[in-house]
Amino acid sequence: MFSKYSLISFLRIKKLKTAKVSSMKKRRPILKIKLEAIDWVLEILTAIFVLLLIGLPIYFYGDMPDQVPSHFNAAGEPDAFGSKKSIWGLPFVGLIMAIGLTMLNRIPHLFNYPVPIDKKNARQQYRKATRLIRAMKTVIVGAFAYIGHMSIQTALGHSKGLGNGFLIVLAVLIFGIIIFYMYRSGRRD
Repeated sequence: MFSKYSLISFLRIKKLKTAKVSSMKKRRPILKIKLEAIDWVLEILTAIFVLLLIGLPIYFYGDMPDQVPSHFNAAGEPDAFGSKKSIWGLPFVGLIMAIGLTMLNRIPHLFNYPVPIDKKNARQQYRKATRLIRAMKTVIVGAFAYIGHMSIQTALGHSKGLGNGFLIVLAVLIFGIIIFYMYRSGRRD
């Protein structure tokens, strides 16, 4: 199907393209992006969600039964159960994601962008991209906090699951943020 020479040519072209992209990223300006009011709101919401993600299992741990929901189906109903120690998995992953996305936001000059980055548009594009990551972090950690809360409420018998519309709302939020960013990144503000 592929000759030895066509594969070698493909690999050389791929190597050249990779080198070109990494050299372009090295030439991008490294800027400190100051947080605006909306950025502070997103950071504070994320912090609240992290506190809830960790605090709720601490508060309710003694009241929970030995078996708690560990997975929910697409309808939001629990379809797998685990020991109550498994309730700590979600806060752990959520905290790691919050920290990781916060750290990632410190290097916007290494992100991929839908437009070329130069000295004229770097600050504007970096601000939009870091806001995208910040908004996604807030939604993801908020979703984890909600799942953790509803897992606890389901285990205690106060709820029957996440609710029918959880996945739809989560998908709309995530894709809405991405589409909004793609729209805004092409505009000059």
